[in-house]
Order: sequence, then structure tokens, then C-alpha cells
Amino acid sequence: MLNFHRKKPVPLDCPLCRKMFRDLQDSLQYLESGCCTDCWLGFVEPLKKINKDEEYFPTRQEINQWKKKLKGHN
Repeated sequence: MLNFHRKKPVPLDCPLCRKMFRDLQDSLQYLESGCCTDCWLGFVEPLKKINKDEEYFPTRQEINQWKKKLKGHN
């Protein structure tokens, strides 16, 4: 269950892909996982499953590779 009384503010942009949050779902996903819904579904969650570690978070190098991949799809 999400704690809506958090002191942590939600930024306007995802810290991974740097794209602006589109909706409430992106903001809620950020509070839960630290990234937008697209990054979570396409990048972070699969890596957590591969590493079999729910606390895993991508390295800066993995994030940069993901951002490069996203730019190629625009």
C-alpha cells in the first residue's frame, strides 16, 4: 500500500529517462519504484527479475544504455 504522507516530493521528470511524467500513474510509480511507468515496465522490473533481487536498481551505465535505446525509438 502506498503511503501518501511521504515527505519525498515527486519531480516533474523521471530520473532515469528524463521524460516528463505524463499522469498520476507515473507519479505513483515514482513513489513506489523511483522511476516512471515506462521505465519500470520496460527496464527496471525485468532487471530485478533477472537478478532475482527486489532491491536491485540499475547502474548509471545501464541507465545510460537504456536512455540511448529510447532515443533510437523516437
